[in-house]
Amino acid sequence: MVGGRVRTDDVEGRRARADAVLGAAADLIGRWGYDKTTIDDIARTAGIAKGTVYLHWKTKDEVFVAVLRRERVLMLEAVRDSLLAESAPGPRAVFRHLAAGLIGRPLMRAVLLNELAVLGRLALRLRSGTTWRSSFTDFLDTLREHGAIGDDRDERGQLALVNAAFIGVLTTASLMPEHPRLSADEQADLIADVVDRTLGLGAGVDPAALSRATTAYFDAAHTVARRKLAEATGLADRGNA
Repeated sequence: MVGGRVRTDDVEGRRARADAVLGAAADLIGRWGYDKTTIDDIARTAGIAKGTVYLHWKTKDEVFVAVLRRERVLMLEAVRDSLLAESAPGPRAVFRHLAAGLIGRPLMRAVLLNELAVLGRLALRLRSGTTWRSSFTDFLDTLREHGAIGDDRDERGQLALVNAAFIGVLTTASLMPEHPRLSADEQADLIADVVDRTLGLGAGVDPAALSRATTAYFDAAHTVARRKLAEATGLADRGNA
């Protein structure tokens, strides 16, 4: 620390260590499940001492919370980058990229589907969480504000349909035999199709205005996700916005 301020290299070192731990934890939990993964396993895989893990987190539960927040940041970054690659992505494209981003992050998928083999004893706790429900609700609100969603169902019905599309397609795909099983791209396309057709997305809306609103929404969601990750790694007050 110099002049009462944490040196940049100290902050970067802490951030790098935290990222190594969270990356190792995400990989191990995805392969072995939460209950079978230990702090010793995580430290060994990350190539650091066990005590270093405890510089950031007091318990394995705290590590897992940080892992999920990191996974959410990475997923939102993937979705945002995909949207920026399109000139004026419509609502169907948004849900398609959301689905692809979710499928590409196995732990986020496990949380949505409440997979006991992965989540273990934390499944019940995560089941009562509001992260995904809040995400879908907030984006549906954005679509509603721009008249980009049908009005033949109330907000609860619309939210139920979106959840049914994601959970239904992902669960069905996981249960299919290997030969006819849908690829990740096919699953994302099917989810987007189901949401599009059941909610009547995008009819009579200004594409440019909706694109701006969508970009603003995901920028804001990404900012919030990064802040929560910083809080979960103990770096919120050390230069990690």
